[in-house]
Amino acid sequence: KKKKTFLFSTLAKRNAYIDYNSATGITVSVLAGLSILISCFFLVFFWYHINNDVIVAASKYFCFMIIIGSIFGYLSIFPFLGIPSHVSCIFRPILVCFSFILMYR
Repeated sequence: KKKKTFLFSTLAKRNAYIDYNSATGITVSVLAGLSILISCFFLVFFWYHINNDVIVAASKYFCFMIIIGSIFGYLSIFPFLGIPSHVSCIFRPILVCFSFILMYR
């Protein structure tokens, strides 16, 4: 029988996640939700004023990509909450990478 090293024995016992009902989980969810609403407001605002000289000069499609990327960035917070599942572990890096690709392309 092999003896486990200290590192592997402590990592195996550690079940750390942020619960949806904890104070941290509620705070992060509310802040992410408010940020998504603010980003959606800016998305509608840019769409309504799409032919404004300032927005055209700032490259309207580039602005839309940044706003949509920020929405995906705020959405990437939710897979980190709750007990990790197979689906949430798949969506964690996908949403983060996709948001950075859209924002910083």
